[in-house]
Amino acid sequence: MNSGDQKQQYTIIEHLDELRSVIIKSLISIVILFPICYYFSLPTIQWLKQLSCLQAYNLVYIQPLELFFTRLKVAFFLSLYICIPYIIFQVWKFAAPALFKNEQYYLKRFVILSSLLFIVGACLGLLVVFPAVLNFAVRMTVSGITPMISVSSFTGLAIMLMLGFGLVFQLPIFVYILTYTGLVDIQTMKKSRPVIIVCIFVLSAILTPPDLISQLAMALPSIILFEISLQFASIAKRKQNMKVFKTRN
Repeated sequence: MNSGDQKQQYTIIEHLDELRSVIIKSLISIVILFPICYYFSLPTIQWLKQLSCLQAYNLVYIQPLELFFTRLKVAFFLSLYICIPYIIFQVWKFAAPALFKNEQYYLKRFVILSSLLFIVGACLGLLVVFPAVLNFAVRMTVSGITPMISVSSFTGLAIMLMLGFGLVFQLPIFVYILTYTGLVDIQTMKKSRPVIIVCIFVLSAILTPPDLISQLAMALPSIILFEISLQFASIAKRKQNMKVFKTRN
């Protein structure tokens, strides 16, 4: 093995060690917060109950350890949400040395924008869609048929909506990167708008409960975000082309 191959091998090993360090630090941060979040998991479930329209109903659990495992799940996601800024910071530290200064500039802003979009999407799912879905479910009550909602399905719905809306709200970042880097032409994406809208509705149906309210609540903002991101990408692409033209001349 020559010295160049040996140096490259060492570099790959060093990068893997750094990546392992990022993963370990992120997991440790979650583990440290987990006991505290478990302590607050029950108040969190009670707060979710107050947030929804189920004040007049009792949540139930139908398996002996269902409440325990539900609290573990709530504690894990609470820890994860709280640690997201720290995890993003660790990922930024890992990626930054391999980038040029202008790339670091854009990556830093993408990380901040992506975090904000995730928070906005998660808040929309939890504060708006979650109560609306439960209100729709409760309104289906008829004489002799009353809802008996388990605590695991109740919290699972909240977590699923938060994650689903947070992920879907990453669409502008995804569209911007594809168009700005030239991987996908803006005009091609505009012509494919009907197909993309259908895909958004399909994705919304997968990420949300099988009801029209939550699916529309996810799909319509996603379509609006898609159109906005196309406009921003078009503006950025024109500016990029102008810079290239001025450089050549």
